Amino acid sequence: MPMYSCNFLITLRIIDEELFIKFSIILIGPKKFYRHFKKNFSKKSKISVVYK
Repeated sequence: MPMYSCNFLITLRIIDEELFIKFSIILIGPKKFYRHFKKNFSKKSKISVVYK
């Protein structure tokens, strides 16, 4: 798999997560979302470090 496509997938994933975050804040509300995001982000950040 070429390196550029891997980077492209990561950037798409980041953009997708940013959109998800914005919509979640609007729908759920900041306090509930922050707790939910903290749990999920700690799991995802471990995975994203492995990619780099």
